Amino acid sequence: MKAAGRVRSDPPIFYMEAMMCMCIDADSPGMAEIISRADDVLEGRLYFTKIWDMERCETPYKVDFSKCTLEEWEVVPNGDPEWCFMLNRMDYLDDLCLAWLATRKERYAERAVSLMLSWVSAHAELCPGLSTRTLDTGVRLSAMARALHTLENTRSISPLQAKAIRESISEQIGFMHDHYLPKYETSNWGSIQTLSILAVYGRLSVNPENERWWQWAFDRAEAQLAAQVYPDGTDWELSTMYQVEVLIYALQAQLVLSEKGLPIPKGLVHACRGLAQTLAMQVMPDGTTEALGDSDRSNVRPLLALTSAILGDPELKWVANDSSLDPLDVYSYGIGIEASYKALAPRRPRSLTLDAYDSGLFVTRSSWNSDANVTVFLDGPLGSGHGHCDELHLSVWSNGRPILVDSGRYSYREDSSDRPRLKGVSAHNVPTIDGHSSSEPLGSWEYEDFSYPLKPYVRHTDGLDYWEGAVVGHDPTSVLLRRVVCASGCAWVIIDQAWCDGVHDLQGSFHLDPSIRAQATEGGWLLGDTSLVLHAGEGSEIVQECCSMSYNQMSDQDVILTHTAFKGRGVQIATLAMQDVTVEEAPLLRADGSELDASLARCVRLVFPNGTTRTVAVTFGEVFRGVKAFLCDGVSFHAGVAVVTRGAEGSKLDVLRG
Repeated sequence: MKAAGRVRSDPPIFYMEAMMCMCIDADSPGMAEIISRADDVLEGRLYFTKIWDMERCETPYKVDFSKCTLEEWEVVPNGDPEWCFMLNRMDYLDDLCLAWLATRKERYAERAVSLMLSWVSAHAELCPGLSTRTLDTGVRLSAMARALHTLENTRSISPLQAKAIRESISEQIGFMHDHYLPKYETSNWGSIQTLSILAVYGRLSVNPENERWWQWAFDRAEAQLAAQVYPDGTDWELSTMYQVEVLIYALQAQLVLSEKGLPIPKGLVHACRGLAQTLAMQVMPDGTTEALGDSDRSNVRPLLALTSAILGDPELKWVANDSSLDPLDVYSYGIGIEASYKALAPRRPRSLTLDAYDSGLFVTRSSWNSDANVTVFLDGPLGSGHGHCDELHLSVWSNGRPILVDSGRYSYREDSSDRPRLKGVSAHNVPTIDGHSSSEPLGSWEYEDFSYPLKPYVRHTDGLDYWEGAVVGHDPTSVLLRRVVCASGCAWVIIDQAWCDGVHDLQGSFHLDPSIRAQATEGGWLLGDTSLVLHAGEGSEIVQECCSMSYNQMSDQDVILTHTAFKGRGVQIATLAMQDVTVEEAPLLRADGSELDASLARCVRLVFPNGTTRTVAVTFGEVFRGVKAFLCDGVSFHAGVAVVTRGAEGSKLDVLRG
C-alpha cells in the first residue's frame, strides 16, 4: 500500500522532561491497579474494566501477539466481536506507558512498542475488518500518539521503529478519510475519529495545519459538533455513556490544540462545556450516573475532576466531590492539569435542576448532598441506535439510594435476546397499553417502529416539581400521557392516562434497583429496607426480571406491574412515598360541593409526619359541563393540575398545569 505520508515529528508539547520525573511512583494512589493491568498485558492477558471502556469485560483472555498476524488481532475469544473491538482500541498502551514512567522498568515500554509494531506489521495493507473499524481506529490512533509522544527519543524505541509507527498512523488517518460515511455526521463514531485526528496531528506534527487530512478533519468536526450536541448541551444520541465518549475526545482536542496555539473548531468549546455541565447534572448522590440508553451505572466523579481542571469550572469540581485526578488522565492530558485542579476552589452548583428540552432529559434533585432525592424524567426523541424505547421513563433515587431504575444494556450481541429486551419499553418505568408500544427494537441496532413524543411540559415551584409528557402510537392509534408531581422532594404522584378505541389494559412498570426486594403491604408494596411504599392500587403484581448495571453483567430485579382495565379512555395513579406519609385518594369537588366523576378528576392527599398536607388535584380532560370552579382541600381553583399545601403558615395554592 502506498504510504499516505508521514506525520512529522515535533518537540513534545506536554513537557516531556517533567513527565519523566512527574510526582508519581508505584505507590501513588491509583497506580497499583494500573500496574496490575500493565503486568497482565505483559503476559498477554487482556480484559477491559476501565470506567469508560465502551464494552466492559472482566473475564481475562490470553492473546499471543508474537506472530504479528492479522488473525491475532481479529481474535474473538468469547464469541462477542465487541471484545475484539476493545482489543484493537489499544488504550492499554496508556497503562504500559504510565507503568514505565512510574517504575522506570523498561519491560513496560518495550511491550508498548512491540504491541504497536505488531499491529502495524499485521496491517501492512489496511482493509475493512474486525480490527480496522473506523471508530476503533480513531481511539487507537489517540493511544498510539500518546505512547509515541511519551517514548520517542528514549532508548525504548529506535528511530526506525518510531518511523514505522508514524507512517502507519498517517495511513490509518487516510483510511478513516476514505471510509467515512454520511451517518458519522451525527454519530460519536464521526466526532471521535475527527477529534482524534486533530489531536494526533497536534501532538506529533511540526505543522499540523499542513498535514494532508487536517482541513478535512477540522471541517467535519465543526459539522459534527453542530449536529451532535444540542443547544441545551446534551448529546443527541441520548446515552450517558456516549455523551461521555464525545466529551473525552472533545476535551483532548481542545487541550492539545490550545497548547499548540492551533485553530479551535467552531462549537468545540460549547461542546466541552455543555456536555460536561449536563453530565454533572446527571450525577446521582453516590457519584454514579443512571444507565440511560446504552450506558452503565458508572462513577463519573474522576472524569468531572479532570473536566473541571481543563475548563476551570468550580461547580464541576464541587460535583467531583474532592476526587483525585486519575493518573491516566494526568498522563493523557499533561501534568499541567494537576496545578490547575489544585488551584481551583470548588463552588456548590447554583441549580438543582436540568431541564434539557432539546433531548427530553429532565433531572431534579433535592440537594447536592449524599442523601439527596433525585428524579429523572425522559420524554424526547429516540437519538441513535444507542437510544432506548424509554419515552416517559421515570427514575427515582431516595435518601441517596437508587429506587426506580433504568435496566441498562448488557450486550450488543446480535444473538442475545436480552439486547432488544433491555432496549424495549418492558425494561423501562413507563406506561403501556396492553404491555405493547409502537416503539419496538429490531435486532441490536435497528427499530421496527417508534412512537412520536409530544413536547414535554415542566414546572418547578416552591417544594413542588412537575413533569408532563405524552407519546402518540399507532396500529391502533393511541395516546399515552404521564404526569408526575414530586412533593417536598420526597413523594411522587404518578398519573398515567391512555386513549385508545376498544377495551384495553393500562399497564405501568416499576423496575426496582437490584438491591431492593418488594413485599406486599397494605395499599401497595414496601420497597426493601428503604421505608418507601409504592401505593399501586388493586391488581398490581411482582415479577422477576434481569437488569444490567454494567456491560456483560446481569442482576436479578423485582418489577412491580400495575393494571387498569379501560374502554376508550383510562386512568391509573400510583404514589411513591415514605411509610410515615399517609396517602389518600379522594374525589375532586366542584365549587357547589358536588363530586366530579372519577373519570374526570381525582385528588391525592399526602399527610407528612410534621402535619403538613399536600393535596394534588388532577383533571383528566376539559370539564365542559356544569360548574367549572373546583375545590381542592377547600381552596377554589380551575386548572389541569394544582396542589394545595396546608401547614403551620396556612394554606397555599400552586397551579402546576393550566
